[in-house]
Amino acid sequence: MANLVLYRRFYMVEDVPNTNSDNYTLIDPYDITATSSGSTGVIETLDVAKESTGVYYVELDPILYNFTDIFHVVWLVQYNSISPQRKLFTSFRLNPYNITREIEIEVVSTVGKY
Repeated sequence: MANLVLYRRFYMVEDVPNTNSDNYTLIDPYDITATSSGSTGVIETLDVAKESTGVYYVELDPILYNFTDIFHVVWLVQYNSISPQRKLFTSFRLNPYNITREIEIEVVSTVGKY
């Protein structure tokens, strides 16, 4: 099985005055760590790598994941040196039905306070 890679983007959201829209800017947090978990608890501690400004990823060991369970990557993020740590969740399940030899991952992201 090929490597599994899960990406996460980090944004600063700013209100645009006198409009009904927001401005999203990719940012680099001060500190990021990640672990993955499933129904049996923590599966592995993940190395977080930076691809570009605001875009980070973790490589998952494919041997540790199956097609029947829902898994979670827990990102502990500190946006600057004086901010509290935030806990962000990315939930995913592997989809065994693939045509192009790439595995599709269903992703649901939530934000939680640590």
